[in-house]
Amino acid sequence: MSRHAATSTRRSSSAERAHRAGLVDRTIDLASPSPLTARERLITSAARNGAALAIVATTVWIYDIARVTGGL
Repeated sequence: MSRHAATSTRRSSSAERAHRAGLVDRTIDLASPSPLTARERLITSAARNGAALAIVATTVWIYDIARVTGGL
């Protein structure tokens, strides 16, 4: 794949000229977020699963409180 086909982001005119002249072979897009590392993906997944578990635990706790106090 050519380097022009691989890039889909817009560059400034000076960066585009340098790229076409072969002075640089790649540029860094500061506007796009960097890809997450495996550790960051693990932390994000654990936080999401922890939040889901907390919702289930809260629901069970409310049900138990209602059952003990005679609400159900």
